[in-house]
Amino acid sequence: MDVEMSRFTIDDFLKRYVKALEHLSRCAPSKTFEDVVLYVKKHGLYRDAMALYKEKREQYDVLPP
Repeated sequence: MDVEMSRFTIDDFLKRYVKALEHLSRCAPSKTFEDVVLYVKKHGLYRDAMALYKEKREQYDVLPP
């Protein structure tokens, strides 16, 4: 298992959702971006996600369904 994914799993288990989101965002971007979106919706981490992806906004422009 990838180091970042291991850290994500631990922080998620410990309910440190913001830290878990940071680790999840550092995993392979193409594979995990959908997972990031689902995680953000599940835990209401919209502001934190916007801060993490501020630099790459055009690449990850997501519109609500």
